[in-house]
Amino acid sequence: MAGPAIRSVARTTKKNSIIYVQDGWQTLVDQLYEKAVRSGVSMMTGKNVTEIEHDGAIRKIKFADGQEMDITHVISATPPEITAACWSGNVLFGVYA
Repeated sequence: MAGPAIRSVARTTKKNSIIYVQDGWQTLVDQLYEKAVRSGVSMMTGKNVTEIEHDGAIRKIKFADGQEMDITHVISATPPEITAACWSGNVLFGVYA
């Protein structure tokens, strides 16, 4: 679905060129979201995360409403500084630019 489109764009674009996705980038995001859900991924949107617990691996997320969830992976669509503020101990074990 989205994979062939991405490969096609990668093959046909030149360095420093502008990429336009027909019907907008949101169509690509929507397709990736749908494929992930069909593959069994749980998606949560519109939740305020207060903490991401880890011990070298992600273990749990805590929400502003008091809910907690045991997890192994997080995809964050917030700016890096906001995601970093949620890490327990405010220590990241990765590098971002």
